Amino acid sequence: MRISTSTLFSEGVASMNQLQTSLARTQAQISTGRRILNPADDPAAAARATELNQADAANTQFAANRTAATNTLSLSESILGSVTSLLQDAQALTVQAGNATLNASDLRSIAGDLSGRLQELIGLANSTDGTGNFLFSGAQGRVQPFVETAAGVSYQGDDVQRLIQAPPRARSPAPIRVRTSSCASRTATARFKRRRIPPTRAAASSARGACWMPRNMPPTSTR
Repeated sequence: MRISTSTLFSEGVASMNQLQTSLARTQAQISTGRRILNPADDPAAAARATELNQADAANTQFAANRTAATNTLSLSESILGSVTSLLQDAQALTVQAGNATLNASDLRSIAGDLSGRLQELIGLANSTDGTGNFLFSGAQGRVQPFVETAAGVSYQGDDVQRLIQAPPRARSPAPIRVRTSSCASRTATARFKRRRIPPTRAAASSARGACWMPRNMPPTSTR
């Protein structure tokens, strides 16, 4: 079989083009640091990479949500502690006002102190987080919850709980309560790892007034 010179040239040019394409692809992989440049290179690996990217983005968002929830709860706890102190001060002033030896000037002074405590209390109740949302307004984060009116202080929020997305918790075996025959008024909580108490051993343990527990299981406290 005779091969013409033009055929040899064509095959050589095609081989050179193929090598050039392969070289360009390798250079692109090196520059981007990625083996898969487009899904057609490896469909299965590309789909897996997409799943991992989505999982990584979800975990990042979950971490941000946990941080935000922790900060909000810590701030709320601190504010509630300050509210408790204010209420205790107001209670002490109220008890002091009941002293029959106080004159009108003393009572006016106590009334002024109580008014100041009220303003501080309203300010704490209208506290906001770092993003400008009111902490105690329910789901209406942009609405000031406590407003002074002629009749007193009114609440403008609602009782809707704010929810934040968190990762699903891993399932854990439900606790099983075992009542001992020797102390019927107490219960011991134990987590059994899908093991059942043999009937014969359970009967023997019940006769001795104790509960049989699986071996290699940490003891649990009873209350």
